[in-house]
Amino acid sequence: MKSNMKKLLFYAILTSIVLAGCSPSTKISELRGISLNKSSLEIEMGETKQLVVIYEPEDAEEGAPEIRWESSKERVATVSKNGRVEGKQKGTAVITAFCGKLYAECKVEVVTGGSGPVDPIIPPDPDKFSVSPAEINSPAAGGTFTLNVKANIPWSAACEETWASLTPNSGDGDAEITVTVEPATSSKSTEQKITFTAGEFTDIVTITRAGKKSDKVFGFSVSNVQQIVFSSGNLQYHVKDKVWRFAGHQYDFVGKDNSNITWENYNNWIDLFGWGTGNRPTIFEDYEEYPTFYEWGKNTISNGESYTWRTMSKEEWEYIISGRANAADLQSRASVNDINGYILLPDDWVKPEELEFTAGASDFTTNSYSLVDWEEMEYAGAVFLPAAYHRDRVKIYEDCGYYWSSSPEEELYNNIYSYCFFFTANKVKVDYDSRRYGMSVRLVRAK
Repeated sequence: MKSNMKKLLFYAILTSIVLAGCSPSTKISELRGISLNKSSLEIEMGETKQLVVIYEPEDAEEGAPEIRWESSKERVATVSKNGRVEGKQKGTAVITAFCGKLYAECKVEVVTGGSGPVDPIIPPDPDKFSVSPAEINSPAAGGTFTLNVKANIPWSAACEETWASLTPNSGDGDAEITVTVEPATSSKSTEQKITFTAGEFTDIVTITRAGKKSDKVFGFSVSNVQQIVFSSGNLQYHVKDKVWRFAGHQYDFVGKDNSNITWENYNNWIDLFGWGTGNRPTIFEDYEEYPTFYEWGKNTISNGESYTWRTMSKEEWEYIISGRANAADLQSRASVNDINGYILLPDDWVKPEELEFTAGASDFTTNSYSLVDWEEMEYAGAVFLPAAYHRDRVKIYEDCGYYWSSSPEEELYNNIYSYCFFFTANKVKVDYDSRRYGMSVRLVRAK
């Protein structure tokens, strides 16, 4: 009996202790809202002031989430993690205190004064407005091209001339623009600018459209019964990719980089070749490496279309230079875009009305043509052989043009020489030279 009474007394005391620990006096109140000690604040540049969060009810602070502070315009006013506000620049900002899903705001007006700058002007960030690419190169046939605009401000664009148009021509942010270029109607290349305007910034994109090519095929007599057509440029070979092509323009050539012919990892083009090296274009040394002629035209030429290309013989070079009718009137030293070379004119040459041509000039400056002028000459059928240098092993000789023929010299020097056409400031001639020399190759096809 006494034992049971003791147990009852123990449980009664324990219950009273538990109930005392859960008394209403220690219960945490539910947070209903927050506010700041100031709803608006005026502060000078460089000055700091403190904002304080007020909890409703006050005893809800203990269990409330941590306060997070934000400024709507940090360039005007900043706020620390403890609610201290600093004026940075004249203007208005809103400081917000977040407590979970609750928040409170204070409008801050920063006025001139203190140690800050006086009412600076913040221009649009130039990194936020750009147009690419900066150039569009269109063929004579025209076409569509894409420009990419990166912007965070309104912009607009306009073309100088009507042969190009834009879709769209304005916007408020990033955009992809389609540029439509109409086909050329003249043999001259044309150029215009697209002007982009965004706030205080301007950007320019240049469109260059090639001139219209003649539909006529111009012939050059290489005998009294045969005419040929020249390729569009000197032959070139990509050492690493093992690809053949014609140069993009008649006046284009590789130049001094031909000395890299010995480097098997050279990742670019060469255009000076030992004689007859259509099957091994990077050979460059000993005489015995060139016993027979392998035609360059047998290779697949990436921009050579489906024509059968070949190298002219010694006799054909001689006929063009001195054998055809009026041959002396159809050739001369010249320069195109300050590149020296030699011009050959077709049998039925008609000079463009606005240009001059002096046959047999003794220098490269008498017949000097800009790129635009040369397009007129090319439209009329003129061929330009650039003075694309001359290579002996890896040494490059400048200011001369040497072009291989397919003909070997077989009588005098034990098959170590072959014929070529060459020109310098002093000579124009078809003659033989060492087969190991690197020379240019201009292929031809039947008309």
